[in-house]
Amino acid sequence: ATRWVAVVDEHDRPIGLIDRHGDAHPPLIVLPAERLADVARRIASRPAGDRHTPVALCDERARLLGLVTLERVLGRLAGAIDERCPQYVGAE
Repeated sequence: ATRWVAVVDEHDRPIGLIDRHGDAHPPLIVLPAERLADVARRIASRPAGDRHTPVALCDERARLLGLVTLERVLGRLAGAIDERCPQYVGAE
């Protein structure tokens, strides 16, 4: 699993994410009240090299609350879909 380090400013606002290789990535900031589908769309619209970079979950003052991985977002989306329409891949 890739480990990430969030770099924050003096107000605990994320200014970058560092991967296990020491490479810097820009943070995608999301708020707890954002719709899951909207967050997934924002992740999908990122450059290909940054799509697996976690998103920075921040409070209303943009202070870092934690990092959320793509796997967690996909898992939550899958759970929401299963609750609404439990179909199998390839079902018509």
